[in-house]
Amino acid sequence: MKINVLGPLAVSRDDEEVDVGPRRNREVLAALLTRAGSVVPLDTLVDEVWGDSRVAPGSVHVVVSRLRSRVGDGLVQTQTPGYRLVLDGHELDADVFESHLRAARESDDPAAARASIQAALALWRGDAYADVQLRSARTEADRLHAMRLSAHEQLARLDLDEGRHDEVAERLAVLVDAYPLDEGLLTPLMLALYRGGRQADALAVLDRARRCLDEELGVEPTPATRDMHQRILRQDPSLDHVPAAAPVRPDEPDRPSLIGRHDELERLVGEVRRGWTSGLSVTSVVGEAGIGKTRLVEEAAARATDDGALVAFGRCWDTDGTPAMWPWEQVLSGLADRLDPGLLEEATTGRGQLARLLVRSDDTAPLPVTSDVAPTRLYDAVTAFVETVSARQPLVLVLEDMHWADPGSIELLDYLLTSCRGGRVAVVLTVRDPDGSLVCSRALTATLARAAGTVRIDLSGLDVPEVQELATRSLGAPVPLATARALRERTDGNPFYVGELARLYGDERRRHGRGDTPVPSGVRAVIERRLRHLPDGDADVLAAAAVIGRTFGLLLLEDVTGTGRLALLETIDRAMTAGILTPADDVLEYRFSHALVQETLTVRMSLARRAAVHAAVAESLQARHGPDAVHAAAIAHHFLEAHPHADAAKAIRASLHAAALAQQRLAFDDAERLVRRALELVGVVPADRAAALEVELRVRLGSLLTLRHGYNGPGVAEERRRVLELSGPGGAVPDLFSAHWGTWGGALVSGHLDEAGAAVRALQDAADATGDPGLALATLVARGQTAWHLGRLTETRDAMERAVALADAAATPFDLDLWLQHPGVQARIWLSLAVAQQGDLELSHRITREAAEAARDSGHLYTVSFQLIAEGVRSVVLDRPEAAVEHARRGQELAVANGFLQLQAFALMPIGWGTGRLGDPEAGLAMLEAAIAAFTSLSDRHLFGPFMLRLAADLHGRAGRAEEALRLTDAALAHTERTGERFDLVDLHLLRARLLADDTAAAGAEHARAAEVARAEGAGLHLDGRH
Repeated sequence: MKINVLGPLAVSRDDEEVDVGPRRNREVLAALLTRAGSVVPLDTLVDEVWGDSRVAPGSVHVVVSRLRSRVGDGLVQTQTPGYRLVLDGHELDADVFESHLRAARESDDPAAARASIQAALALWRGDAYADVQLRSARTEADRLHAMRLSAHEQLARLDLDEGRHDEVAERLAVLVDAYPLDEGLLTPLMLALYRGGRQADALAVLDRARRCLDEELGVEPTPATRDMHQRILRQDPSLDHVPAAAPVRPDEPDRPSLIGRHDELERLVGEVRRGWTSGLSVTSVVGEAGIGKTRLVEEAAARATDDGALVAFGRCWDTDGTPAMWPWEQVLSGLADRLDPGLLEEATTGRGQLARLLVRSDDTAPLPVTSDVAPTRLYDAVTAFVETVSARQPLVLVLEDMHWADPGSIELLDYLLTSCRGGRVAVVLTVRDPDGSLVCSRALTATLARAAGTVRIDLSGLDVPEVQELATRSLGAPVPLATARALRERTDGNPFYVGELARLYGDERRRHGRGDTPVPSGVRAVIERRLRHLPDGDADVLAAAAVIGRTFGLLLLEDVTGTGRLALLETIDRAMTAGILTPADDVLEYRFSHALVQETLTVRMSLARRAAVHAAVAESLQARHGPDAVHAAAIAHHFLEAHPHADAAKAIRASLHAAALAQQRLAFDDAERLVRRALELVGVVPADRAAALEVELRVRLGSLLTLRHGYNGPGVAEERRRVLELSGPGGAVPDLFSAHWGTWGGALVSGHLDEAGAAVRALQDAADATGDPGLALATLVARGQTAWHLGRLTETRDAMERAVALADAAATPFDLDLWLQHPGVQARIWLSLAVAQQGDLELSHRITREAAEAARDSGHLYTVSFQLIAEGVRSVVLDRPEAAVEHARRGQELAVANGFLQLQAFALMPIGWGTGRLGDPEAGLAMLEAAIAAFTSLSDRHLFGPFMLRLAADLHGRAGRAEEALRLTDAALAHTERTGERFDLVDLHLLRARLLADDTAAAGAEHARAAEVARAEGAGLHLDGRH
């Protein structure tokens, strides 16, 4: 019997259609089909098909009985607590479809792969489960639909490789019209049109897609689609068709065979190959320590290399002594070493430029990165790097021991898995899982859950014959089956444990002529006993090496142990013979054969001795490498772990240096962790140095918290307060600046304008006491911006004009990590607003042009984004909705691209109001409501509260909802009364006058209040009738 679901549900026997019966029969059959092979409980069937828990079980039995009478008894079987559909001997077209796609993925012959995909697509008769609306059927239909579109995409790429450009363009144009929200089809369609000489049509594809995605989902096309658009615009030569060369399969290399794991290996290899044909694949290999995750992955990687893929490994270590993003640095550097210079240049320019942060190179100067760059830009750059490289050659990215990954590495993985488009990429992770539930961070678990189609391969122990084979190989002599059974029982088939026991047996047989002494329980106990077989002193040397790390250098070990080099090499030779060490990539480096060996050696040392070794390692690394960025994290780690055997001040200095480097890599979590660890040591530093070090640490921590959470983020105010307490009036200028400027910013953003005023006065005092021009400039900018929010336009203009002059006269560049945005631009922004409200529009426009030019010249993305959005706000003040939307949307795009969350909310104000005024009030109100919610989450006294409420009221009023509009203006007046924010008060009263137009007296009173406020604030824009 054949069952077809790739269209309306249909059943046939001997090519004759079988009438399944009425709707309930079809729905029960569909519910069972989507769970074929599994028992579906009665409750589940009732809930899904009938949607009413009161339906009696007998009703289900009746439907199943009628269904059986039509399709036969063998298909649907009764099995407690429900029913099971058994496909044995029957054919489901969806299974045939997937088997064809699987054959295409596994084929080395493009023609055969093409034929398989065509056979798969020919099975479709419409949308899957087209006549069944059950939840499970729709879910399965969506899955099959995604595979269908992926198959079309792969067929298009195969045809493009063969030069069938016109055929692909014709076919995909129909599909894109039918499925406009599926971006996987866009890039091959654009490429086909371009190669067919239709460049204008290719470029138009993106324009149509952008409009559709914006209207339907409110999103932009993916970076891969936009990148294809740019490459077509510049007529990138890499887009030209190059006939594919016949594949050459290298000879199978001579490598030791993998014992067992046949099914797991085939599954992993299949998933890796799927990533090259059906889009990115993600596979996690999970199991306890020593279970063979690395060995399995290495075997799959070797096969991938044989298939012509580029494989890169990145390993995490169980230590804080590695740089942030360490596994990704290994992956990108490993790839970069094997790319031709042209491709490497392409992959690390444009969108991929920031990927250079993670590519080690002796020839490239460090990439300067300012604090306004969000981590997501680095993540997107790495994604672009991967997309570019994988477009030329299939990629396999192996990330080992991800349960030890730093937060930034997990975030980058998350971004890559959800954002990578195009290319041929397989990602393989190994994760230690000692008790059947992932022990990695919740972030990694969430990442794997979010990645579509993630496959998990769990490794269990080897069986008895495999244990026998492994033990024989480890021992170099036959192992009886009975012994293998005993080993299996003792070790649960853990390969590393088996190998260690076999080596122990061999050691003791050579030493004592017998190997039947009691077997220790636990793999660490086995390792301990093997270490006792080494000559005196060897274990101590290896323990010192274990403190250095999983991989260690001979020269560093020589410094730490004080042992001569020849003696060290003899120890290392014995350890390598015993299988404890293996050679590393560098001729002077060695690696522990397994993390369990390193862990065992480390924990057998006393805490005091371990700390002393950490101290020696830190001193040696610092003497050898100084401020070298590659070793900074390791130096800080060893100093921090060396307490109380190391100089605490040195530990703090090393931590500050490592934190600065982590911040440059946009790894703010790592930077914060280092600073907080160092703060714990301040108490043991001599008093004459402690205060200065604590100030430096808290300034750094305050800056990090501000970058991550904003001026009024959690903990920011406390760090600023503590810095001021420690510094006193005579503190260092950068410390005073950071504390006072941050205190003012936090108060202002929170809407506490009285506290902001007090912070301005404190800034003035610090400026007077030090005579520092930077503090003087900060005082003017803070005073002017605070005055503007209070509605004091004359005071704003005076302060900001002086600030502009002082900023323009500055002799040295501004440290924008401290300022957060360029002060010359910031001063001009608020000056242009104040001047506009005073009525001098020509001067306001000129100042705005200067601000825009200065922002662009600064190259500081936060400043550029803020200036554009502020110009949107100025356009609102001037009642220019088109300009408000245009400028603020450009600023918002920068804010979204760079992760400036508060600016994204800020942009919603002018965009929402402008959108509403231009004809879509509901969409505009939705944006304003989102902005209000975002600002309210910062503080209930937040800035711009009356302004946003007034803009929403304006849109409601124009939509004929005067009552709601008046309610919002009442709320705006209450917010003004509570916070003192008055810059929009004139417009608020004028709006109320318009809303109350039917009540002449009330409207007149509002006009009078508006005029009174305008005169008091010097708001000539309103007094002269131009607004």
